[in-house]
Amino acid sequence: MNRRLVFALRSLVMAAAVLLLSGGCGGDDETPTAPTGPQWRVVQSPTNQNLNDMDAVSPNNIWIAGDYGNFVHFDGSAWRLKLTTLINDIYCIDMLDASHGWAGGGGLVYRYDGKEWIKVEQAETISTLRDCYFVGDEQGWFVGDDGTVLQRDHGDWILHDTPVKGTLTGVYVPASGDGWACGYGGVILRYRGGRWEAINSPTPKDLNRLHFTAPGKGWMCGDAGTLVEITGGGPVARSIGAEQPLTAIWFLDAVTGWLGGAKGSFFQYDDGELRKGGFQHRTSITGIRFVARDRGYACGGGGSILAYE
Repeated sequence: MNRRLVFALRSLVMAAAVLLLSGGCGGDDETPTAPTGPQWRVVQSPTNQNLNDMDAVSPNNIWIAGDYGNFVHFDGSAWRLKLTTLINDIYCIDMLDASHGWAGGGGLVYRYDGKEWIKVEQAETISTLRDCYFVGDEQGWFVGDDGTVLQRDHGDWILHDTPVKGTLTGVYVPASGDGWACGYGGVILRYRGGRWEAINSPTPKDLNRLHFTAPGKGWMCGDAGTLVEITGGGPVARSIGAEQPLTAIWFLDAVTGWLGGAKGSFFQYDDGELRKGGFQHRTSITGIRFVARDRGYACGGGGSILAYE
């Protein structure tokens, strides 16, 4: 064989070996690795109706409320549609235990008795109800359109006067009675001494959801990536850099939480820092609940159910 040809072949072999040892043509590139740890993923849903809110009794007992009277239940093995005769859209749900729960929607209140969801005739209003919070089966609150605040007080239903006429989207009133509510236009209300009063808000943006980890410590999320922290000093806006409307929220403790967006994004908040949750869904995220730090669920438009595990 011609010596020049042999030398050229040897050179080519040596060059190929160098490329292989350096990781290919781009010696500085790193080989992609599969993500480790819990990740968001889509799970099979029994409905294609919009799902609007969710709550968890335990890791194996989770409820979701949605449009056209849809209730979806997780029993630890699968998500199943709970058959009802209800036809109204349901926007909020709060489960106290396996046998007691409340939900609300288009001017109607529903109660779970351990077997089925029943419409509560005495609690009908003309306004759509957007959120609810209960501390016991006979003590809780609903808020909704037209500044509606409806209280369940040991068998009685009380319609409260409020200083606003717009839509209220979130409510939290603990057993201590020091409560909060939020709504469109940046509205923030506080409940003290048996009455609701308006609080100076740090934002004019619509506030869509709230979540409190303890009395006096909570968060409100809203349009244009708005995040408001509630502390002993009152509401404070936090700049987090998320541009889309935030439509779901759940905090694991006072400084760590998850947010869901109207464009299907998840955001993880950790003591002042926000980062994308590594998953982009096709529809809006409307509800988030975590049952452990490494296990959570979310719901959204078009019957979407997602798991973080």
